[in-house]
Amino acid sequence: MALGLREKHKLDKLKRIRTAARTLFLEKGFDGATTRKVAEMAGVSHATVFLYAKDKRDLLFLVFNDDLDRVAEEARGAVDPSASMLDQLTQLLGPFYRYFAQDSMIGLLGIHEYTTAVASDSPQMQRVKQRAESMLAGICSVIDACKASGTVVEAVDSSRATQVIRAIYMAEMDAWLRTPPLDCEAGVQSLRAALGLLFMGLRA
Repeated sequence: MALGLREKHKLDKLKRIRTAARTLFLEKGFDGATTRKVAEMAGVSHATVFLYAKDKRDLLFLVFNDDLDRVAEEARGAVDPSASMLDQLTQLLGPFYRYFAQDSMIGLLGIHEYTTAVASDSPQMQRVKQRAESMLAGICSVIDACKASGTVVEAVDSSRATQVIRAIYMAEMDAWLRTPPLDCEAGVQSLRAALGLLFMGLRA
């Protein structure tokens, strides 16, 4: 069904707001960017910005939520259940490296602001939380499947292991984003090395 004129105008405003916000966050950083400046650059009223984002932090997540939802969906679909646990986790998490290689500063801002906004109930933050929960579920599913196949010991607490793996991923992603020029392959290999250390259990 073709979009009506009103819907087209709303989508156009959203696109302009998102583009302006991305530009300002990259140029000014999170603290330096303002919602008023975003509105001015997007050619909309200040009040219009708040129809799409609750506050400046919400505006940051508005910049990349659609993209990351798509990346997450594609990553889940690319997981090969017959592969090793390490390969499956690489298939699940690796695509995010390729995405953030395009906008490392946006990635760093997102990681930092996520850790300080987990209690927010804004629409954009809820999408971030849903994506995080989906990632945790994906990691847990890989662990459970490997337990069922006998490649991971049954005694492993899947939930706790999932949290540890995600923590390693977040730390690796943060460190990688801070070391330009970004090399996706090097970032993913570093993640694999860190996860491999976990899987070996530091045993003698």
